[in-house]
Amino acid sequence: MTQIVLRPPFQRPRLRAWLFAAEVAALTSQFPVTACSSGANADRADATPSAAGAGAGGTRASAGSGGQKGGTSAATGGGAGGAAAAGRSSGTGDTGHSGGSSGDAGHAGSPGSGTVQGALGSRMFDSVSNSWLIGMPDDPQRTRVIYVFDKPVACAEIAMAGWDKTVTDATQALEIKLIGTMAGTYPVVTSGQPATGQADVNYSLTSRTVTPMEDLAKGGTVRLDSITDRVSARGSFDLTFPSGSVSGTFEATFCMSGHEP
Repeated sequence: MTQIVLRPPFQRPRLRAWLFAAEVAALTSQFPVTACSSGANADRADATPSAAGAGAGGTRASAGSGGQKGGTSAATGGGAGGAAAAGRSSGTGDTGHSGGSSGDAGHAGSPGSGTVQGALGSRMFDSVSNSWLIGMPDDPQRTRVIYVFDKPVACAEIAMAGWDKTVTDATQALEIKLIGTMAGTYPVVTSGQPATGQADVNYSLTSRTVTPMEDLAKGGTVRLDSITDRVSARGSFDLTFPSGSVSGTFEATFCMSGHEP
């Protein structure tokens, strides 16, 4: 028969503590409580720096608000700079466009060249300063017109009717009008009414004070060796006039705005 001994009341907490310890020991034997606690503690330890880092990051983010403002200012400045750049680009483009418009008005490269030898009356015609294949003859569908000058005459100077009264005074000029658009030999006619395949050639001496003198060729030929529309024309001439004769060559550059006077 088991004997039960009752302890004084002050010893009962110690009994409860002993029972609790026994229960904990029993549970520990079934579940690795210590290992789990260690892992949890490790996880918490690992999490702590992260949290600290996050906190530090948050602090840096707060500190970065100044950087954000700086970035905004920089972006704003960049935008203003972009606008200024756009303005400069637009301005440059406009300038280029204006230059292009001027170029279209003249549409000319370097002035053409040539050679000439002869005399009309008492005036020698023995040098060529430039030559032009004009872009606006009276009949652009059927004719090609070439000018040969003994003094410098820019493309822009022959861009309107009446230019023989405005270019450099006393400039000798040959107007070679071909009734045709292809290379070949064009005989000069004296009737002033050339047909297809013929040429009409006029000599003039420009003047700013009186009506320019003109002399119509009465014979000869113009040979057009090559022509590239809106680019150039190359050939030669051998002409007779009532007052003399001239012969030579031309390497004419295209002048889109060029007119007959």
